Amino acid sequence: MIIEVLQTRAFAAPTKSDLDTWINGYSLPVTSVIDPPSKPKATFDTYGGREQVFVLDMRTMKILRYVQGSVVGTGDSSVTQAIPFLMDLLSKA
Repeated sequence: MIIEVLQTRAFAAPTKSDLDTWINGYSLPVTSVIDPPSKPKATFDTYGGREQVFVLDMRTMKILRYVQGSVVGTGDSSVTQAIPFLMDLLSKA
């Protein structure tokens, strides 16, 4: 399962409208969410910037792998870096 968190919009808490625009603008084939209005920017405040992948064991909710991707537009994205690890997990399933 892939879940994407839209953490901020220009460093402000994104709205439902921002989320809809993000999803529709990129036709994302993944589940995309924002933090609840009662805790705006909780993900950003907890984990920092963007371009991160957390691979979780859904049975234990433990983080198996954390990957920080390039935030400057050069170098590999977090997804590109995580794919070999994910493929290895899938081959063992």
